[in-house]
Amino acid sequence: MLRTTPLDPVAWLAGEPGARDDDAAPPHSPRLDVDVKNGVPGFELDSNGNVEGGIRTPQVAAPIAKLSGTGQPPASQSFCRIFGTTVPFTSAQLSALYPTHAAFVTAWDKAVDREVRAGFLLPADASRLKDVAAMSTIP
Repeated sequence: MLRTTPLDPVAWLAGEPGARDDDAAPPHSPRLDVDVKNGVPGFELDSNGNVEGGIRTPQVAAPIAKLSGTGQPPASQSFCRIFGTTVPFTSAQLSALYPTHAAFVTAWDKAVDREVRAGFLLPADASRLKDVAAMSTIP
């Protein structure tokens, strides 16, 4: 199977009878927050421009970019349209969010731990995600 994110193994295990060691129900995913403005529904965004609610992966909870599931124009290559857009934060934005590398790693690790407790990340994937943050050059 093609693995695209650390969330994939959790999704596979949740849907596979007998794959789990316990009788626990699969984790419940909170919905993305939606608001209606001027009669038009849209996602509620946090102060960084990322959608509120849903599964708060470290990439969203300790962001280094604005992430969107939309933004690719219809004229773009058909396959690329499904991936949305990523707009990296400027150095100034990163420094405001994370004054030190340790501040970024702490925020990232807390987000990872929260998703492990919620059942959306497996411990092995959490360890790898923490290693990536520790080796990063943010900020």
